[in-house]
Amino acid sequence: MNTSSTVRMTTRMSLIYLPIFAAAAMQVLGVVVPQQPPIFSGPCAVLPPSNKTETPSYDGVKSGASSIWGHEGSGGPKKWTDLYVKGLTVIPYCFPTEEHRKANIAKVEAATELWITALGGKASEASGHKIMFSEWIDPRKKPMYCIDVNSPVDSKWNMAVPYKTVAIWKDDRAGKRAASSTVGMGDSPGKPWDLDMWLGEEASVQTIAHEFGHVMGMMHEQQRSDRDTYVRYDCMKLTDYSTALARARESDPSVTTAELCNDVNIAAKYEFSGRSFTKSVLYGKSNDGWMLNLDTPYDVNRHYAL
Repeated sequence: MNTSSTVRMTTRMSLIYLPIFAAAAMQVLGVVVPQQPPIFSGPCAVLPPSNKTETPSYDGVKSGASSIWGHEGSGGPKKWTDLYVKGLTVIPYCFPTEEHRKANIAKVEAATELWITALGGKASEASGHKIMFSEWIDPRKKPMYCIDVNSPVDSKWNMAVPYKTVAIWKDDRAGKRAASSTVGMGDSPGKPWDLDMWLGEEASVQTIAHEFGHVMGMMHEQQRSDRDTYVRYDCMKLTDYSTALARARESDPSVTTAELCNDVNIAAKYEFSGRSFTKSVLYGKSNDGWMLNLDTPYDVNRHYAL
């Protein structure tokens, strides 16, 4: 683990599951951040970690995220583990700079508290979960930032902070209420800027809580492969459908409505919010994205209204 023995963590822990939005990745201070696919102004965007792995679905939040896909070891989903504290699933985060922290620390802490409240309290046998959200702090209890401008590495990642840490960015280029995040812990040993969350200026506490759901490993119910058995999805009702289709056909006149609405890669390429509704989700070594396994009944109360 790339951290010094002096690093300690504070128990800034944390709930809710409400839909909303998407944002674009950003680069500041000349920091080399891995490029993410362009993001749209849709209900919610889930960005692939830079190692191209994802951790979708949900297993009762006992360990934060589910590994039911069965793709671990082959570039597929992987849940958070007791990587930092034995017996606890610590999900650590940091802010790139003091500016980013000041913009979002209060809302981030409120969002994680929503989760802890919903889970029945702090991690314990009584609450039935072992999740802890925590910001990295130094021995003086001062926040440790993701960026160290004096770092010898090109990424300027603070080498006292473990790579498996969610970097939370203030995203001035996103829609003001937008937010997006990577999903789960990823399937590699880690590297700088592997896990990220981007927050627009007016992103609400509930929106940020939704993104923490993705960070824990949850995915959208409406992206299950059996969705069409229970609901009818009309992609043309999404507000950015016309502009996304026009953008796609300007680039490639052969793009069809079916491709734009059902192919996660095409939806992402042309910044279409329908990316949050495709039955093939996210990325990985599979060019078609990963499919959600069906181990529980479909829940129509757990997806976005269309």
